[in-house]
Amino acid sequence: MLGLVAAQQKSLDLVLQTNTRQVFVSGGFARNPLYMNLLERAYPHLAFKEASINNASALGAALVLHHHWNSIPLESKLY
Repeated sequence: MLGLVAAQQKSLDLVLQTNTRQVFVSGGFARNPLYMNLLERAYPHLAFKEASINNASALGAALVLHHHWNSIPLESKLY
C-alpha cells in the first residue's frame, strides 16, 4: 500500500496547484480507509474525499480538455 501511495504522490505532485484544497478520489481505492488515510498524511493541507458521481475520471478529463474543442462555455453546476 505504501508503494501505491508513493506512486500516487508522484502523479499528484505533477498536477497539484497552489490553490488546490480538495482532491476527489474515485474507484475502489476511494473506499479504502487505509489508502485515504495515507494520502491525507502525505498531504495534510488537502482534503481527500470520495467522488460521489459515476465516471468521475471521465468528467475530470472532459473538463480539462473542454476549452480545446468546445467554444460553448461550461455550465456552472455540472454535478
